[in-house]
Amino acid sequence: MTWDRERRLVMGYEERFWQLVEKRSIILFGDINADKQEGITLAITSLNGHSTGPIKFLLDSSGGTASHTLIIHDTLVHSLAPVNGLIMGKAHSGAFILSQAFKRRVAYPHATFIIHGPSLDGLRSDDKDLAGKIQFRKDIHTEMLNIIARRTGQPMKKLREWSREERVFTAREALKLNFIDEIAEPPK
Repeated sequence: MTWDRERRLVMGYEERFWQLVEKRSIILFGDINADKQEGITLAITSLNGHSTGPIKFLLDSSGGTASHTLIIHDTLVHSLAPVNGLIMGKAHSGAFILSQAFKRRVAYPHATFIIHGPSLDGLRSDDKDLAGKIQFRKDIHTEMLNIIARRTGQPMKKLREWSREERVFTAREALKLNFIDEIAEPPK
């Protein structure tokens, strides 16, 4: 991909993001990172300042960093306006956690869901507090599993098992397990 084409795509995403925000819709496609966390939290905060009417959240993400995921999650949970989500493709990793913050969770029929633990990227084997940093990530993982357990009613033991397996769930399986509330039907 050429730099100009890639730049246009990125600029196009940002432009479309803010156009959708004006219509009380938020889009998260791709990785959960600092820029997207900043835009999403700013958009939700701004929308709450204008009205408490529902916000639509369109999601298709493989996840991203745990800290940015949890900041977005907290913003969604504390929104005065209800945030209803549509999982259009993937709700993997951190995106799975975000999906549990939606008031109403709807998925397209071919959406997929994955739970897994945070990666250990960025740790050095000679770090003086390596054990402490690993424990911190384990604690974050436990908190994320607790978020899922509270919303879905699934037992922690089962969630840990699925997380270790990095199990992929279909939309139908997600519905049966209370990960979502509904599978979207095509318009008539």
